[in-house]
Amino acid sequence: MKKLAVMCSMLVIASFTFGEVSELERLRGSYNAAIVRVTAPLKASYEKELQRLLQRYTQSSKINEAAEVMEELQRMNTNNVQPVLKSDDMFFVGPSWYTPLGTKFVFKKNFSGTQQREGGRPVSLKWTKTNDGIEIDTVDYQNTPCKWSFRFVSINEAYFRVSNDKAEVRLRKGE
Repeated sequence: MKKLAVMCSMLVIASFTFGEVSELERLRGSYNAAIVRVTAPLKASYEKELQRLLQRYTQSSKINEAAEVMEELQRMNTNNVQPVLKSDDMFFVGPSWYTPLGTKFVFKKNFSGTQQREGGRPVSLKWTKTNDGIEIDTVDYQNTPCKWSFRFVSINEAYFRVSNDKAEVRLRKGE
């Protein structure tokens, strides 16, 4: 909506700059600006309610309903929407995945999961879909915040890496 208002304003300014603006053009510009002003709060409220509904559906593992809400959000041209995975993309969900040092990861359908170091307690995590896998915000072994990327090749083959590193480490699949 803000883009539309800026474009309308620029059109009006350009019209003044490059020649005489007709009464119709001025009227159209003020009308478009008023539409943006009036509908912006409604759009923001609708988007907020859609985000709440999406969260409720994902927490309830209602993937199809969440996908419909995501489509509606995407129609509104929001950039902060997380893609919904189809069931065939989610073969990594459910089983445990282990690093060579024994850290266990379990990913759930609702973009959550757990990370558990060997001998430690499980810690909740949130994951996001990327172009080539998934990514989590976590801490390394020195408790420094970092991002880890996971790439799932098949139901039995997966790799992880620190997001800014190119070297991947193979994960071992558990139950």
